[in-house]
Amino acid sequence: MNLISSFSAHSARKRQGNTMNLNDNQSENALQLRGKKISIFGDSISTLIGYNPKGYNLFFTGGICQRACVRTAEDTWWGKVIGSLGGELLVNNSWSGSCVTKLPNREGLFPSGCSDERTSALHNGLQMPQVIIVYLGTNDWANGILPRYGGEFACGEVDWEFVFEAAYCEMLKKLKHNYPAAQIFCCTLCAAYMSQNPEFVFNENAGGINIKSIMPQFAERRKAKIAGRLICINMPCRMIRLTAHIQIKAE
Repeated sequence: MNLISSFSAHSARKRQGNTMNLNDNQSENALQLRGKKISIFGDSISTLIGYNPKGYNLFFTGGICQRACVRTAEDTWWGKVIGSLGGELLVNNSWSGSCVTKLPNREGLFPSGCSDERTSALHNGLQMPQVIIVYLGTNDWANGILPRYGGEFACGEVDWEFVFEAAYCEMLKKLKHNYPAAQIFCCTLCAAYMSQNPEFVFNENAGGINIKSIMPQFAERRKAKIAGRLICINMPCRMIRLTAHIQIKAE
């Protein structure tokens, strides 16, 4: 039994003992996803050694897993989501350091989220995902990517692959084309947190982009759903995991 199969079996055994507090609407939505094959599409925080495609750039591997207390799939945000929803992990296509937009030092689009290679690699053989959870955009935000055309940058003056909204729309278009039967959930970005100064409030436009405010508009046009800050459910230890990730990455 490989790691993904082992994790899916372990999640199935834990479903009855789940203690997540969900409201009526969340519970109804969760029931609709029970037993569904779920693929994850993300960047570094969604990686874990043994769960991503061979050759992919990983963040959670070796000593970092020990320092961040992310040792198994059950310790990850996506493992908690899938386990709580009673789903089964199909593919985790996450690349550490990837953006939705094109990386400036790359000749082609890969490994960006809008690339053909990644948007067509969320299935396993003949098994197609029934649900795709997209958690991308943190690295676009961190690198000050242009949010959308407008103002001093008119359409055409900047290539679409370097504009977040255009690249995200293209990514969703490809996902819907490749997996027309799948439900797509787009996760907004969690707020940044400074452990040494908890009172500090980050400007959501810092880095040149407020992804949260523009995501719902174009996701609706592509028939995708917005999962929101809590990423589908109220995950325990969410900020602990994210803080550990941010602190380790900054060293």
